[in-house]
Amino acid sequence: MGTLKNEPQKKDRQFKVDIHNKSLGAILNNLSDAFMIMDAKGRIEFLNSVGEEITGYTSAEARGMKCHELFKSSACNTECSFRADIGIKKISNKRELTITRKDGTPLLIKGTASTIIDTDGVITGAVEVFKDISKIKRLEDG
Repeated sequence: MGTLKNEPQKKDRQFKVDIHNKSLGAILNNLSDAFMIMDAKGRIEFLNSVGEEITGYTSAEARGMKCHELFKSSACNTECSFRADIGIKKISNKRELTITRKDGTPLLIKGTASTIIDTDGVITGAVEVFKDISKIKRLEDG
């Protein structure tokens, strides 16, 4: 009988979590920059709509991929903080790199990557915010 009494509280708590997650998703999808979340193994968990436009991959296609599989950049083998051989390390860096979109088109982006660290100091993943700067570079060089 005690479990039935707690059912409305559980449903209310789950409802609040669902509302929170939907709100967070809406916020991330309405950013003007691309936003990507990775787990501690460097697998993509979330890619917002701007990230989809830039890379050519849908969030569903990107989910589970490593970022080097998404970006396909030569910098991924040398400058990446999420390389498989070292795992994710504590970082906060800014960089420019040329990625290869899903359709094979090269694109210059500027990104900032940062680790996600929980309250116990454990690295649980990383986020990367990036934007297409190819038009800006063409104007500067032009």
